[in-house]
Amino acid sequence: MDETGRGAVVLATALRDAHFRIKRLARGWEEHAPVAARRGRDSLGPCWQYSDSPDQAVYLDGQAIGLAGGRTVVLSLSVDFRSEGTDLVVGVAVEDEDGNVEELLGTGPEDFVRSADGLAAELARCLDRMEGLDLPDVLR
Repeated sequence: MDETGRGAVVLATALRDAHFRIKRLARGWEEHAPVAARRGRDSLGPCWQYSDSPDQAVYLDGQAIGLAGGRTVVLSLSVDFRSEGTDLVVGVAVEDEDGNVEELLGTGPEDFVRSADGLAAELARCLDRMEGLDLPDVLR
């Protein structure tokens, strides 16, 4: 397999793994919440968005966990592919019913990622930070 094909497989595998890690994390946080506090969980992806620019596409994924009191925890992943490099952001935020948002985590590499292997490594690092967040403790 040439380098382009290998990079595509690395990227596809990293995005697939990220999808299931976020889903598993959301499920775990939801299951550990008190029964009275649970209001359900919704998938926010995966989906692709394309612009008019031929050298840009955005991959979005995430989960939304509904909680008592009109709060929603949003776990999100955004990968913005551009010709000059790839921008990656992994985040966790809490939104109330009035639309107020508190960001609990927003992480990504400092510079554009230029390779599939680099993106896979940065994505894993960002998801490790997300998994290290003690959501029940933060929400108290």
